[in-house]
Amino acid sequence: MKLVKDQHGEIAVYLLVAIMVLTMIFALITEYLRVHTLIDQVEAQLTQAANVSLEDAMRDSYRADGIGQISTEIILASMDNYMKNVMVISNMAHLSVKGNTIYRISNLDIDTTEAPPAVVIACTLEIPSMFTFFSELSVPIKVSSRNRRLD
Repeated sequence: MKLVKDQHGEIAVYLLVAIMVLTMIFALITEYLRVHTLIDQVEAQLTQAANVSLEDAMRDSYRADGIGQISTEIILASMDNYMKNVMVISNMAHLSVKGNTIYRISNLDIDTTEAPPAVVIACTLEIPSMFTFFSELSVPIKVSSRNRRLD
């Protein structure tokens, strides 16, 4: 009760500190969820790119005989086309909106195998975040696609 009857304004200071602490907690939670959602989106898009490029590269003449065979050149062209048109990444490098970088993909490595038909995409996703003050948050991503259907 002594705090309520205080006439010197100490309660206002405590209230301001409590509001600042709650605001910081909400900002950290929001930033964590933004980064987590962005990682999930990029991973899903890379998986989709691997699936689409593998399906485009399957040679249908071999598939009819139950043999899985792919063209590496078609996979790379399809992957580049998917990233430019669907993911809106220029030159497989970064996505920026109004001059602010949203994320950057670096160390992009696309491995293909012909038997069994598979595409493996490994890269590093760099995200500007409030968790890293003078650098970017780097997250390694590795996705793969396998086409097991030969019919």
